[in-house]
Amino acid sequence: MSDDEISRRHSLQELEKRLNESRKKAGLNPEPATAPRDSDAGRALHASIEFVVAICVGTGLGYGIGLFTDAVPVGIILGMIVGFAAGFRGILRVMQVDFSGKEKEQDGHGRNTD
Repeated sequence: MSDDEISRRHSLQELEKRLNESRKKAGLNPEPATAPRDSDAGRALHASIEFVVAICVGTGLGYGIGLFTDAVPVGIILGMIVGFAAGFRGILRVMQVDFSGKEKEQDGHGRNTD
């Protein structure tokens, strides 16, 4: 690179810096709004999907156990009950909010650290 190219590049960077400062002062470059990390809709969607998946998995496991024991209807019913309980527990875990309005801190296994 020649000295001319370096000085031109330096002057362009300086010009860009000055333009950005002027835009900020004039309000033409507002800071982008940041979305909340966990919105209520996102948490509700997470909870509902987890609930449905838990029921489906419980029913599937119950069907498999029912095939193994030759009691398919009983296996399906028991699997649905276990899936419903697991799904409800998942909803409580996802929606767990402290009364002060902030989420309770949990360790890597979903247990409260309090």
